[in-house]
Amino acid sequence: MNLRTTLDHQFSKRIQDVFGLKTAPLTLDDLKSTLSERLTGGGVEVEDLFAPRETRHEVEFAGEVRHTHCALDALMLPFLTGQEVTLRSQCPHCDHTVTVEATRSDFRSSPPEAVLSLGVSREGTGPAQQYACPFINLFPSREHYEAWATDTSEALIIMLSLSQAFSLLGGSACR
Repeated sequence: MNLRTTLDHQFSKRIQDVFGLKTAPLTLDDLKSTLSERLTGGGVEVEDLFAPRETRHEVEFAGEVRHTHCALDALMLPFLTGQEVTLRSQCPHCDHTVTVEATRSDFRSSPPEAVLSLGVSREGTGPAQQYACPFINLFPSREHYEAWATDTSEALIIMLSLSQAFSLLGGSACR
């Protein structure tokens, strides 16, 4: 899937509802534009990305170890602050740890074939932390994502490579 691929209508509509968007993103490129506006326009507060308790997404950021609501929240930090992050995220399928070191301009993952799920619950309204974050995770491989996705019928989800996820947030390079 590239950023110009048309999104499933139901997925697109749920993303609009859960994230309170004016219009439903028809493509990932549309979602990238919306995210870019929020990241550069003050629509996302850094402190809102951090969870009040431990989660499976642990970040080293600004000399502290903290937890974010989801993997994407952690990956947004370099774009909001210009500071590097190291994310250690447990796979929801097997608890294997995926590590991502990210800056505004590039990232490195271990394992290199790690992927990200981008998802949202099929029903319900309320905070994204409740209706999207449980379905935005890192996986050590496509196979782990697919096994988890098969058992996750309560959500609409798509898989992104980390290059696609990074590009979705506004980055352009990877190493």
